Amino acid sequence: MAKYVGRSKQRFYAKKTAAKIMVSCFLVIVACGTLLCYGRQQKGWKTSIYSMEDDNVLSHPSVHDSRSKKEVRADYEQFLQEVFQENVTSDGITLNYTLKNPTDYGIKNVKPMLGHYTKEAMQNARMLTENELAVLERYDYDKLNEEQQLAYDVLHTVWKQDLSGDNVDEYQEPLSPTTGTQTQLPVILTEYHFWDKESVDTYLQLLQKIPDYFDEIITFEQQRSKEGLFMSKRTAQDIITQCKEFVALPEKNFMITTFPERLSGLTLTAEQKADYAKRNRSAVLQNVIPAYQKLIKALEELADTGKNQAGLCNLPKGKAYYQHLVRSMVGTGRSMKNILKLLDQTIEDNKNIMSDLLVKDGSIYEKALSVKYPEEEPDKTLQYLKKQIKKSFPDLPSEVSCQMKYVDKSLEEHISPAFYLTTPLDAYQDNVIYLNGNAKYDLTKAFTTIAHEGYPGHLYQNCFYQSQNPLPVRSVVNIGGYTEGWGTYAELYSYSLAGLTKNVASFLKTNTLLTLAIYAKVDLEVNYNGWTEAEVRDYLTDFGYDKTACRTIFDAVVAEPAGYMQYTLGYLEIIDLQKQAKAKWGKQYSDKRFHTFFLSLGEVPFVVARDRLAAS
Repeated sequence: MAKYVGRSKQRFYAKKTAAKIMVSCFLVIVACGTLLCYGRQQKGWKTSIYSMEDDNVLSHPSVHDSRSKKEVRADYEQFLQEVFQENVTSDGITLNYTLKNPTDYGIKNVKPMLGHYTKEAMQNARMLTENELAVLERYDYDKLNEEQQLAYDVLHTVWKQDLSGDNVDEYQEPLSPTTGTQTQLPVILTEYHFWDKESVDTYLQLLQKIPDYFDEIITFEQQRSKEGLFMSKRTAQDIITQCKEFVALPEKNFMITTFPERLSGLTLTAEQKADYAKRNRSAVLQNVIPAYQKLIKALEELADTGKNQAGLCNLPKGKAYYQHLVRSMVGTGRSMKNILKLLDQTIEDNKNIMSDLLVKDGSIYEKALSVKYPEEEPDKTLQYLKKQIKKSFPDLPSEVSCQMKYVDKSLEEHISPAFYLTTPLDAYQDNVIYLNGNAKYDLTKAFTTIAHEGYPGHLYQNCFYQSQNPLPVRSVVNIGGYTEGWGTYAELYSYSLAGLTKNVASFLKTNTLLTLAIYAKVDLEVNYNGWTEAEVRDYLTDFGYDKTACRTIFDAVVAEPAGYMQYTLGYLEIIDLQKQAKAKWGKQYSDKRFHTFFLSLGEVPFVVARDRLAAS
């Protein structure tokens, strides 16, 4: 077995880990039906936009190994297993959300830890990735089987992209209003799986480590402040407000109130349950709440120190870092120039479609605003969609189930409209979707949101892939453009399943895509090209957005750069792939065949997806 240089197993629990667990419907700011439609303009180039400046070719070193295929494959399998074990044991949350029975995967005696959020931890993680990449490149690709080659291409592409972000550690941001650690950690911990007494004990130990982990985040933010990289004042204030709401009523905190019910599936005596509840209450009140209070104090002290109140490109390495973010989060090889062209063309094409629909039916706008979906209750909507997708999507195992839950009121104002929690590889059948009951989200109109999170969205996507029994190492990869692109695809596809007239369904779908493309364009223009808030307002005013909405959108892309790209660009990459499939397969094309092909790949960079399509 080719060994990589031994390094400390010191990775860090970062936003990327949280994003892998919480697959969310990102903040949708402006409701459907607010966009203005313009007259048709001349169409230009189409969706597939690649040029020499795009990174669009798979590559790997040419290696000749004299060993037999059997020997190489066995050695490689062991390497992948070591990579998997290294990653899933990096922190207790990742392990709990990845495996129900770690011992079945050769994992034993793991110390409870949250990892670290320090520059040293980031440097160690990079060194580990460099070592793993070096070992990977020693394998003879041609002697691997198809599944192993796919894992090779995915890891090779992702690791090289990860390493391209060198020397920008201080630009990473653990805190943000919607996807930050302080937002997602309480929900993730509340859904921490209690498989047995040992997992409850581990959970309680993890709560005790939160103060130290938050101290590291505070130190990291203080260092960012000294280097002139601290977040904008408005972003800091949003996070402070959010944290204050979380700690407002300590004794009624949902991490305490929901705990007893979480023990119901375990064989425990009444005394044991009471003892665990007492210990949990103590851990929350003595560790979690104080950690958030200390974070609040630190952010209040730092709030005015941010020198940049706008996009990333205003920072010394901000432009390069934003490009790195887009490429790594989306899994795209497109240049920023061509991404912008694609977004502009998408906006123009969808404006034209909406304009045509309005010409055909002058009342379609009112019809779209007053649309009634076949089901209005979330649970019934989920079951309705599960039945409706059978014709065009491959079957799932019958034992897959889902529970709908609602986020605690203390998180409603800041957390996503809905999100899906990923399941362990060896227990993927039991799923949870969280809905946000805030009054600003009308859950009777949540049909497409539930499609995004449930069927045929994230729940279906995750369960279908896990039912194929893939290599465990594939779970260590997080490519937001693949997952959220599919969530957007499912959301837009669901309009055709809603029993609406063809024109109304098209109008709603087009309006949603147009909205997402506008947000993504603003994201890029602010963070890469330096648009100011005034320039954003000038642009959005033409689409009917008022001053308040313009400011909200500007603040969102400043606080969460590249966030919208996962949804919009990821979707456009899938549509581009679908067009290529139609051209390649001809009469043999069907939606079901394409869906099966795409979902069977699992999370892959789009360059890998295109390569596999070309070989299909």
